[in-house]
Amino acid sequence: MNLSIKEFEHASFEIEKENRSLKNQIELKNEDIKGLKNDLSTKEKIISKLREEKENLKAQLQKFKGFWHSLMSHFHKKITYDNDQNYKIVSDDL
Repeated sequence: MNLSIKEFEHASFEIEKENRSLKNQIELKNEDIKGLKNDLSTKEKIISKLREEKENLKAQLQKFKGFWHSLMSHFHKKITYDNDQNYKIVSDDL
């Protein structure tokens, strides 16, 4: 009977030790997950900021393209329909 009690106590001790080990592993995994969530949040903020900057640059580029096309159209009209020598000089330079 003493042997059975000792075996039970030993088994109980081993199970308790394994439970502590598993709890520790769970805590470590939870810390890893928390760190990864923080990293993900930071990267999502960076991505959002970069998207905003990209959209801003696209808008500025569209404005510039519109201005450039307008300017070229103006010169083209002047060169085509005007016999002004100054516009022909500018046209040759472009």
